[in-house]
Amino acid sequence: MAKLVKESEYFIVWFLFWLSSVIGGFVVGAVAGFVLGLILGMSGVDIQTIKIVCAISGFIIGVPLSYFLFRIFVGQMIVKKVEARISSMEIQQGE
Repeated sequence: MAKLVKESEYFIVWFLFWLSSVIGGFVVGAVAGFVLGLILGMSGVDIQTIKIVCAISGFIIGVPLSYFLFRIFVGQMIVKKVEARISSMEIQQGE
């Protein structure tokens, strides 16, 4: 029995997920860090503390983004292919 999903298809999905997670995480983390840094800076918080707080908040915000991107990529690119291939195998077996 042939594999439902080829290794190259897994690699393509992983690469697109990784790329979008890196770019999305950078953008979301930068925006969150800017806003949080601006607020903390105007409040008179020490620069070193601002760096630490912004880094932690960027990581925390990036985790759900990564999860949602994973769900989108796997759902759209892997699950749909597997479902289509299973249904086509069922049709072929019915003939």
